[in-house]
Amino acid sequence: MDLPGYVANKIGVPVEAFRLLLTLLAGYPIAAIYHKYVVDRQKTLHHFYFALCGLSLCYYNNGTDTYYSLAATGTTFVLVSFLRSSPLLLLAINFVFHMGYLLLGYYFTISNEYDILWIMPHCILTLRMIGLGFDIADGLNKEEELSFLVGPQFPYRRYQSFTNGEYRQYGGYMNAGLKRRWITVFGAVNYYYAHEISNRTSYVKCKFNNEWMQREKIVYCLGLAYFVLKTIFWLNCN
Repeated sequence: MDLPGYVANKIGVPVEAFRLLLTLLAGYPIAAIYHKYVVDRQKTLHHFYFALCGLSLCYYNNGTDTYYSLAATGTTFVLVSFLRSSPLLLLAINFVFHMGYLLLGYYFTISNEYDILWIMPHCILTLRMIGLGFDIADGLNKEEELSFLVGPQFPYRRYQSFTNGEYRQYGGYMNAGLKRRWITVFGAVNYYYAHEISNRTSYVKCKFNNEWMQREKIVYCLGLAYFVLKTIFWLNCN
């Protein structure tokens, strides 16, 4: 038995849940290493670093089932490569494929338990791939034909601006992320004690649900969450 499995058994939670927790917490050292060693290097190294970290964490959680995510990502890459001359067709096929892929995944993995499988984070990947399709199509269309897509995903242009160093002038992102991280933990602990969750296993299981909120803090630590206030003002005025 590996160390995560041993610790998970000791505290009475599924090893999959404990691996997921470790994956979320790994985002903080990944952000720190990025700002220490990668941020001033060429953009190719930025992309390689994020791809390597993402694939490693995905494989750590899902093992060989990682190929489901790779297949979905590869499909979008092929569609973008061959359908750039037909943005509308690209959007339609990309959307239908990823929604169908996700629904089939749910159909074949559904159970009466809350299983932590590849399909759980794949819903986020589905949003990202569909959003990327919109981003690519918008880049190929005229300005008056641009789409307006609202959702919890940042556009690819934001990632480009991030790797180009456009947000680097705004400091304090690491401190902001860490402060919000501890505020979340403090609030969760108070909530659990207020509701008298005395059973240790139940407390730890509830804590794992709270850890999903850490993803937002990791994005803060990377410096990717910077948002132009002028954009907010423009949206409010219009």
